[in-house]
Amino acid sequence: NFSFIYPETIPITNISELNNDSQFVLCFNNVIEMKAYTEFKVGMCVKTLGYYTKGDGGSATYEIVLSSSIPDDSYLILLNNGLKAKLVVENNSVNILQLGAQKLGRDNVKHDIQTYVLRYIAHLNTLDYVEKLYIPTGVYNCSELTLSRNKGFYIYGDGALQVGAYKTIITAMGDQDFVIRLGRYEERAQNFTFTDLVISSTN
Repeated sequence: NFSFIYPETIPITNISELNNDSQFVLCFNNVIEMKAYTEFKVGMCVKTLGYYTKGDGGSATYEIVLSSSIPDDSYLILLNNGLKAKLVVENNSVNILQLGAQKLGRDNVKHDIQTYVLRYIAHLNTLDYVEKLYIPTGVYNCSELTLSRNKGFYIYGDGALQVGAYKTIITAMGDQDFVIRLGRYEERAQNFTFTDLVISSTN
C-alpha cells in the first residue's frame, strides 16, 4: 500500500525546475515504500515524506537514474526494479536525516551517526566544491570518527537556545577516546568549518 499524493504521471523535463510539489510524479511516506515501487522509469522525480517514517525530518527529493555507481542508501538508493534513486541536494546543503541518520530516541536508544558523516565526506570527494552537512536540533551519538580531507568540509547545526545551551549536540557513543578527530598520521583535515553545534564526550 503506497501513499501516492499525485497518482497521475507528470512529465519532468528539467530537474532544476523542481520548486513545488505539483511537479513530483509520486510521493511516498518513506524510503522503504519508494524502494518497493516497481514502475519507476529513468528521469522520473520522486518525493519522500521521511526516511524511516513520515515526518521524521528525512523528507527528500530523488531523481530516478540508471547508474553503475555503488548505492550507499543515502545519496544513491537501489530500487527493487534495478534503477536507482539519486538524492537531489537543494541549496548546497544536505540534512543528515535525509542520509538515514537518527537522533537519540525517546526510548534512549543510541543511534550512531558515524556512517552518515563518512558518507557525506565520501560524497564530497566526488565534487569540486564544498557541500554543507546540516545536523538539525537534537542529541546525536557518534562513535570514534576521524575526518581527513584537505579540500574542506562544512558541518553546521541549529545554534544556541541561550548562552551555554545548544540545540545540536553530538556526544560520545560510549566509552571512547574521542568523538571527532581531525586527520591522522600524515592525513590532515584542512579548510573545515564546524558551526552552531556542540561536540561533547558526555550526554
